[in-house]
Amino acid sequence: MAAARSRGSTDDFEVLAENWDAVELFAACGTQWRKSVVASLTGGGVFYEGLDYPAVEAAMRMFGFRRKRHRELFDAVRVMERAALQVFTDRASRS
Repeated sequence: MAAARSRGSTDDFEVLAENWDAVELFAACGTQWRKSVVASLTGGGVFYEGLDYPAVEAAMRMFGFRRKRHRELFDAVRVMERAALQVFTDRASRS
C-alpha cells in the first residue's frame, strides 16, 4: 500500500484522513463484486449488481475494525459502491 501512496500518477486523488479506512476497505473488496453474465443474439456482457455484503463484513473483521464502526464504514463503502456502479453502467452503455 505504501508503494501505491508514493506512486505519482494523473489518476491520483486526495483522501481525507477520516475516510481512509473506508477507502482501504472498499479497495480490499475489489474482487467481491456480484456479477451476472447476460447473453443475447446481438451481444451480451457483464452486469455488475453490487458488492457481496457478507464479504465486506468479513473484510471489516479481518482489518480489525471495532464493531461500533462497522455501520459507519459499511455506509461509506455503499456510497463508493453506488458511484462505481454508475461508472460500470456508463462504460457498458458506451460499448
